[in-house]
Amino acid sequence: MQRLRELWIAFRNFAILFSFIMNFIVLLVLIFVVLLIFQIKNGIADPLLQGLHSNFVGLDEARIQTEIQVNDEIPINFTLPVSDQIPINFTLPVSDSTDVYLTEDVVIDNVPAYFAIEGGAGNISGTVDIRLPAETRLPIRLSLTVPVEQTVPININVPVQQTIPVSLNVPVDIPLNETQLHEPFNNLRNLFEPYVRALGNLPSNWGDVPAFVGDVMSGNVNLMAPTDYTRNPWKGFEDEQTAEPSAIESPAPDGTPVEGTPTAPEGTTPIAPVDGGTPVTETPPPPVQQQTTPTFTPFGATPVGG
Repeated sequence: MQRLRELWIAFRNFAILFSFIMNFIVLLVLIFVVLLIFQIKNGIADPLLQGLHSNFVGLDEARIQTEIQVNDEIPINFTLPVSDQIPINFTLPVSDSTDVYLTEDVVIDNVPAYFAIEGGAGNISGTVDIRLPAETRLPIRLSLTVPVEQTVPININVPVQQTIPVSLNVPVDIPLNETQLHEPFNNLRNLFEPYVRALGNLPSNWGDVPAFVGDVMSGNVNLMAPTDYTRNPWKGFEDEQTAEPSAIESPAPDGTPVEGTPTAPEGTTPIAPVDGGTPVTETPPPPVQQQTTPTFTPFGATPVGG
């Protein structure tokens, strides 16, 4: 029994020492994390969440812009009906030899004739009447010009069989927010929206902690309030971004900007320098925000305050 008690006391002492060592290590880790909390927030959490959130917004606003090259052959096979009238107007020269036949008896009157009497008895000159019976063949030679003027109607079906090669570039411009991808991209954006807003409304350095604690104690904190980032999470694509405008210089009395002249930041009131010192500006106090209860947006819902 005494032996068991000694073992229990030894185990208890070891457990106490081990617990103390572990608590001390955990305390050191917590102190280390607290000291680096803003480095973790500004260097890891903010870039990670804002990067994911911003790129989901950019994916929803993206467009698929490209050109599709089309190289193909299109077969054409159809019948083309043709119904028209063709005017014909020309002169046809005719030059040929042919035979003609008389359709009736032909009498030729007073044809000069010359008769020689055989045996040297002399010659007789006079006129005779010649009668050519029907169906008499007469060889003739034609040489004439025939005018042709006619309108020829045409009604035909013309078969057309052809293969036409096609080679062209078809431009494509598809906005993703008009496709089914819009819904998942928007859901992913809304998923990260509350965390991005909460981190954006938390202090970014130790100098902001006292004011933040004061706002918490007075109930003037809304972690879901819009931030400069959430108002414009996507800065645009590289080919759409424009060069940043140059700094505006203070104008001279005649209205001409003078290089190197400082200007008061927006929202501040310039104050005249004292004893020739450097001009200073007075910043008005920030407006008092109404107290609201922070709420987180469930997946797929519209963020509160957005």
